[in-house]
Amino acid sequence: MATTRLSIDESLDGMRLDKAVHTQSSFGLRGVRRLIERGMVLVNGVPGKSAQKVRRGDSVCISLEEGAAVDVSVLHRQSPYIFLAKPRFLHTVDLTGSVEPSLWASAKTLFGDTPPILAQRLDYQTSGIVCCVEDRTSYQAFRRDEKRGLVGKTYCALLEGRVEKPLCLREELLVSDRSKTGVSSALAPHNRWTHIVPYAYIAEPYPSWLLVPQLREPLSLTLCVCTICCGARHQIRAHAGMSGHPLAGDTLYGAQSRFVGEPNGAFYLHQAHISLPGASCTYLPPWIAKAYANTMAASFGKRDPEGFPFAEASTLRESSQAL
Repeated sequence: MATTRLSIDESLDGMRLDKAVHTQSSFGLRGVRRLIERGMVLVNGVPGKSAQKVRRGDSVCISLEEGAAVDVSVLHRQSPYIFLAKPRFLHTVDLTGSVEPSLWASAKTLFGDTPPILAQRLDYQTSGIVCCVEDRTSYQAFRRDEKRGLVGKTYCALLEGRVEKPLCLREELLVSDRSKTGVSSALAPHNRWTHIVPYAYIAEPYPSWLLVPQLREPLSLTLCVCTICCGARHQIRAHAGMSGHPLAGDTLYGAQSRFVGEPNGAFYLHQAHISLPGASCTYLPPWIAKAYANTMAASFGKRDPEGFPFAEASTLRESSQAL
């Protein structure tokens, strides 16, 4: 267990404990609050509370435990990029105040003294490709390419209902200090749009190629290909929920369904492809039979006339159709 000590000076006198710790450390505000809730932040030797005011001269002690390691698979290396495989129900990075395992804790062990730099993150329940880069210069280039729309990230997703036509969701997302991403009426920059293209309609009983549990509630689903560039927090989830077709099981964004035998709020979203200048990687979702997933892969990596990535529309299939 590692311990960090902070001293409260005049600039922090009278500030809330959570904000004072956030200001004086590298921890995010949500992470600080998680630490405080778990009794891992002591003020003058006593467990603190987020809203309590700190005073000049107070001693603040933060105790941290490292997350456990898990096996990490390297999908592909194409210098300066390294692509890792992330399963569902695994954090991409260690959460402040949590001892749950993470992809990144294990990756650092795998690469020894010279670990790559993490270029993107996926939600705890989202599976798929996580891109890393070899050095700081490559990381800065990755960020520039994202902003220019040169990085395409393609996801496979199960959405509620029948998505009758391709969707281009352009609304700006509100992510600041929120557990749930909001959607505004303002137009987002082109590189923040979400393209959703329906690929197959699914009704019960599920086709043999769909390897997921049944829903507790009888609802039709649409298997979709979703494409983004930069990616804001919960971008696909928030835009899908706003469209009236939330990810099946994603109750945070309005889903009415839940999967049998899985935690409430569990959903299926998988980053299956990423394309960058000079490199690409494909990792098909394990919850779609390989023969069927291979047919979807033909639509990955497409770009519109302006050069921005999008999911190419294809002839829709009913779930009863054979591979």
